Amino acid sequence: MLRKVTREDFQKLFTWVNDEEVRKNSRYTEEKNLEEYKDWFFKALKDKNLFMFIEVVDEKDVGQVKLEISQQEITFNYSIAKEHRGNGFGTATIRDAQSFINENKDLFIANSKLVAYIREGNIPSCRVFEKLGYIKVFQCEDYVKFQKSAV
Repeated sequence: MLRKVTREDFQKLFTWVNDEEVRKNSRYTEEKNLEEYKDWFFKALKDKNLFMFIEVVDEKDVGQVKLEISQQEITFNYSIAKEHRGNGFGTATIRDAQSFINENKDLFIANSKLVAYIREGNIPSCRVFEKLGYIKVFQCEDYVKFQKSAV
């Protein structure tokens, strides 16, 4: 189940975004600076085009997902906490985010495409999106773009 990110999630998300494995598999691999991330985070909480959630399973925070609206796309960005990887939570998180979109269509641009940009060697994340019916629409040496129509 998803819950909205709150101010109290700042430290947890800062830790997760700087996890070595998360950075290695991210499009942007550099470590985040505390002050810059803090500035971004508190602005992001107010951004009407950005939805941030924590995936909760058995009362434990297992990962995060961001949905960013731009033009005709809803871009997914997610990660799973180190201690919860390999348990199917990536698929559950994206599935729950898709459900949020479907249940709140009035918040999104009509006919938007669901999109994810995955680092080209991040096989587990590629499998998550393939399993959920996304199609590779672009690939380069840095990343793969997956896409599907909003349901």
